[in-house]
Amino acid sequence: MNRLLAATLTSLGFILGCATPLTGNYDMVVFDTTNGCSEEFDEVAPPEGLQGVIIDSSEGTMTLVGEPDEVCDLDEDFQFACDFTASDGEVDYGPRQDAIVGIDMQMLGGWTAADAFEALMSVDLTCTGEDCSALEKAGAADCAIEWKLTAERDG
Repeated sequence: MNRLLAATLTSLGFILGCATPLTGNYDMVVFDTTNGCSEEFDEVAPPEGLQGVIIDSSEGTMTLVGEPDEVCDLDEDFQFACDFTASDGEVDYGPRQDAIVGIDMQMLGGWTAADAFEALMSVDLTCTGEDCSALEKAGAADCAIEWKLTAERDG
């Protein structure tokens, strides 16, 4: 009976261990883009290619390695929320135009396996100032771009 219990616990531990996300390099592939901005808007590149990921289950975080590192909250179901505060910012179109465009980036997603995740990354552009209507007509303000992506561990 003890061997059966030990085998069951070992199997359960193996199954649960496989479900825990793994640190490594992940190949991110965009499979759908929704661009509410102008097609010419290229200030933000899609999040494709290799991305270093560090999992810290004791802290409940997932770090996207880069310049700078972005730390994401990771819950007990391995769902994550990333607010790219280091990438957020403003573009001042003065003195030719009275317009400041705010940039807000985030990524929400979840792990589908120990070595794969899916996510929705978005960039929201907002505008303040008298000349925002011209930027809105050009599709470079008060708009959003979203990328649906998958990522699988490389190697």
